Amino acid sequence: MFVLIQRGQSFVDANNYPVEICKVTLTQVIYRRLDGRTRATSISAYNEEFERIEHNELHMIKAEIEKEKHIASLRKMRRTSIN
Repeated sequence: MFVLIQRGQSFVDANNYPVEICKVTLTQVIYRRLDGRTRATSISAYNEEFERIEHNELHMIKAEIEKEKHIASLRKMRRTSIN
């Protein structure tokens, strides 16, 4: 399926991790993951491995990630207070 890829759009990768498009050239797509990593891939690989998501889906995924981080930090605090 043909999808117009533009800077600033949100997609999810094969692991359902959200990414944002930084730059698109004739042969490659440069994107940034929410963890700050910037990567590049070919356009054909990008079309196969990534899926466009809506704005509200992106917010739900971000909220889930923040919740997981918060739970992990609470568990870490609990472990340090027990010891």
